[in-house]
Amino acid sequence: MSTKISSPSARVGRPIAALALATATLFAVSACSGAASTEADGETTLTVQISAEWGPMMDILVSTFEAENPGVTVELQTITPEQKSTTNSQLISSSNPPDVAQASGDWRDLARNGDLEPLDDIFEEIAPRLTEGTAEQLQVDGTYYGVPTGNAYVGMAYYNVELFEEAGIEIPADRRIASNADLYDIVNKLKAVGAEGVAIGGTGGYQFGWLVDGLLASATSEEELAGFLSSADPSADLDVSYTDPAFVQSLETLKAWGDNGVFQEGYLGADPAQASALYYQGIAGMILGGSWYVGQFEENNLEFTSDFLILPPVDGAEDSKMLLITGTSMVVPSAGANVELAKKFVELWQSDEMQLQAVANTDFSFPNVTTVDLSALTIAPLGAAIVEQASSAGTFPMWSAVVPGPVGQQVIDPNVQGMLAGASTPEEVAAKQQTAIEGAR
Repeated sequence: MSTKISSPSARVGRPIAALALATATLFAVSACSGAASTEADGETTLTVQISAEWGPMMDILVSTFEAENPGVTVELQTITPEQKSTTNSQLISSSNPPDVAQASGDWRDLARNGDLEPLDDIFEEIAPRLTEGTAEQLQVDGTYYGVPTGNAYVGMAYYNVELFEEAGIEIPADRRIASNADLYDIVNKLKAVGAEGVAIGGTGGYQFGWLVDGLLASATSEEELAGFLSSADPSADLDVSYTDPAFVQSLETLKAWGDNGVFQEGYLGADPAQASALYYQGIAGMILGGSWYVGQFEENNLEFTSDFLILPPVDGAEDSKMLLITGTSMVVPSAGANVELAKKFVELWQSDEMQLQAVANTDFSFPNVTTVDLSALTIAPLGAAIVEQASSAGTFPMWSAVVPGPVGQQVIDPNVQGMLAGASTPEEVAAKQQTAIEGAR
């Protein structure tokens, strides 16, 4: 009846050996080569970079594009995560780049240097259909340069339905835990039946950042959040400070969660795999996770039913929304041999038809547009519920996914861990974050 959802993050970064081999055999393309405008027989060749595990999605997307554009052959270039994060920016900015490329970590700098093609013309139709929070992750100085490959959602607390029933925990109709007090009540009721609260991987290097993302988004206005999202950009005005009440209060709330036993015993020394094991074994009643966990639950044949809740906002703030992380962005290098054809390719990628058939129903990711018919998704019911929640409740862009890692996630996560261990205060963590941002600018 349904298809399992595999991890979007895994599908956008970690090669799967068997599929990588099959893809390499099928396409036999070197990621080091750039674009070629024609083949020997005169047909136009469009070169598109992919990760090895994108095969099923690309099979549909490429065959559709070639059918709609007679005389065009799409040549897929498989690159590794290491190539994407190291040499790919040099290839993108070279005189012979691929026509459609995976965005490197410094793609915003490439856009400002004129190495990427502005995409406002095609986004005139695409932008109104994007899920809330996606646009901010695709723009540089108000101009579109990035193209999303799909959406994932993070920061939700999955829960053991049977364990919650045993503990007599009432589930809010809108899936939102309204306050810290309500969260503490849930955790205390779980402990009363011998279970832990929220399982989290404290040594993972990113999950504390997820929690800061959700709390900060709830504590700020749209304008303030936009200021934090652009804070590492030297061309943007720095209208916010990380020592402002909103950021400090987010950290104070997270510290209060730690002080009140929300997380499992020993969480600061646990990795995400250990946190998952606690949840799988029914030892923890909840687990902090992302939308791709649904597939992991099915793959591990859990003996209980899982559902999800959204963790509470900063007390007195707006209701929490879903946290959105846009999959690997694609870009169109300005020096590519077929810029207009490349724009047609990524425009097709964003069509409702391809968002359903190629992106969602191949288990690659969730659609990044709001105009698809959710009933047409052949995914697990829990995954469909996540998409529906995002559509109805709205989404926030993740601060730690927008701010560059060296001044965002790689700074905030260890500093929050230290704070939760009692080595520093929320104010001290906020000051360190401000110093990192100022250094980046």
